[in-house]
Amino acid sequence: MALYKFRSSDIFYNRIQAHQKCEFFINNGNVYYNKKFSPGQLSGSFTGSIPSVNTGELSVFELNIDRTVNIATDPDDNPEGAPGSEDDDLSRPVGSIRPFMIKGAYPGNLYKFKNMSDIELRVRGYGDVITGSYPIAAKISRKLFSETDEFDVTGSARRSDSGLRDPNYDLYDRREIRALKNTLNSYSALSKHYCYIFPPDLEHKRGENTDSFGKTKLDYEVYGWDKEQQAINLISIPSIFYGSSIEKGSISLKYYITGSLIGELRDENKNGELIQVGPTGSLRSGSTAGVVLYNEGFILLTGSWGLGANSNGSITQPQVKFGSTAVDNSWLYFAYGANDTSASFVPDEHDDGVNTTDPVSASFDISFNGTTYVPTMTLFAHAPKSRLNTSTNPTFVKAGQNIEPLIRKIRYNEKQNLKIKNTISSSFPDPTGSFAKQTFITKIGVYDENKNLIGIASVANPVKKLEDLAYTFKIKMDI
Repeated sequence: MALYKFRSSDIFYNRIQAHQKCEFFINNGNVYYNKKFSPGQLSGSFTGSIPSVNTGELSVFELNIDRTVNIATDPDDNPEGAPGSEDDDLSRPVGSIRPFMIKGAYPGNLYKFKNMSDIELRVRGYGDVITGSYPIAAKISRKLFSETDEFDVTGSARRSDSGLRDPNYDLYDRREIRALKNTLNSYSALSKHYCYIFPPDLEHKRGENTDSFGKTKLDYEVYGWDKEQQAINLISIPSIFYGSSIEKGSISLKYYITGSLIGELRDENKNGELIQVGPTGSLRSGSTAGVVLYNEGFILLTGSWGLGANSNGSITQPQVKFGSTAVDNSWLYFAYGANDTSASFVPDEHDDGVNTTDPVSASFDISFNGTTYVPTMTLFAHAPKSRLNTSTNPTFVKAGQNIEPLIRKIRYNEKQNLKIKNTISSSFPDPTGSFAKQTFITKIGVYDENKNLIGIASVANPVKKLEDLAYTFKIKMDI
C-alpha cells in the first residue's frame, strides 16, 4: 500500500457557519419543538419514546436511546431521580445506563454531581458509588417577575434615605434578573432598551412620592425604567437549540387567541429590540416590547399594553387569569405554560367581564434561526503520474497462473514475472487494446502520524488511473 505524506500546502482549516431553523409552539401547557406533535416524538422497539424525553425537549447526550426504563426494579432509572440514591450497586436489571463516580479518600477525588450538595457528599462513605441518571433533558422555560414597589412584604424600605440598599431586604426572587445585569448593560451599545436602569444617571425611586430628582413613579414609567422593579417576562432557551448564538433578525414571537393573531414581535432592526409588527395596523405597532440576548439565549419581555384592541383602543379579546386576578393579554404573559416557574397562571374560565368566550384558548409561537460554527479540515490527496498503478487484488494478474508463494522455514518468496491482466478496452471485441497498467481508485484512507487509520473517503464512482494520468482528490472532514 502506497502512503503519501500531506504537505503543509495540502491542508486547509476553515469554519462553516450554519443557520438551523428552530421553532417552539406552546399550547395548553405543552411545548412542541419543530412541529413534532407526537408525545414521544418517535416510538421504538423497547420504549414508547426513543429519546426518553418529553415532547418539546432534547436529550443532551442522547443516551438511553430506545432503552427500557424500569423504575420499580431500579429507582436510579427514574429521569427525575436525584443522584446518590440508596440503590448504588452497579447491577443493571434493565437496559438503561447511568453516570456514576466513586468517592475517593482525601486528598484524592471528591467529585460530585452538580445537583448534589456538599452535605450529601460528606455523608457518603469513601469508596461509595454515587450515581445519577440519564437522560438529561434540555427545554425552554418561562418565568414572570411581577412589578414591585419600594417596600418588601414586611414593610421595610428597600432603600434608606441615603439611597443605599437596605441589607435586610432579600432579592432572592429576582436573582435571575440581577444575574443578567452586567450582560444587559454590555448590550446597551446596541439599544437603550438593554439598560438595566434608564436613564442611567437617575437613582431608584424610594418609597416617597418623588425621589431626589423630583421624579414621580409615573415619570419613571414614561421616561425610564429599573429592571429590578420592572415587570419582566423571562424566556430561557438552552444553547443546545441554537448553537453558538441566535441569528440576528430571525426572531419572531406570535401570540394567538382561538387561532387569531393578536400580536407579533420581530427583531427587524437586528439590534435586539423586539418590535411589535402585527397584526397589521395594531395600536402599538412599532413599540418595543422587549429585548433578546443573542449569545445567552434569553428573551426579556416588558410590554405591558393590552393585545387584541380594536380601533378605539378597547380590548376585545378574552382576559386571562393570573392567580385570582383577571388581566388583559399582554407580552408579559406570552408563552405561559412553557415549563412555567411563575405562580399559577391559568386561562380565565369564568369570564370576568370582558368576553364571553369560555375558556380562553391561547397559543404561542417562538421561531428563530440558530448559528452554529463547524470547524472543517480540507485535505488534498494527490495521485501522481506513474504511481498507484499496481494492485494487490488477485484479479489484477492474468487468470490461469500459479500465484501461490514459495514458503519455507526461513524464506518467503512470491512468484516472479506474473503476467498482468490487460483491462484496456478496444474498439474491437478481439483482441483487446494495447497493454497498459490500469487501476480503479475507490477509497482514500487518511492516517495519523503513527499510521493509524482515522478516516476513509469514498468516491462516488471508481476513478480510472493510468500511468500517464495524475489526480488530486479534495477531502473535507468535519471536526
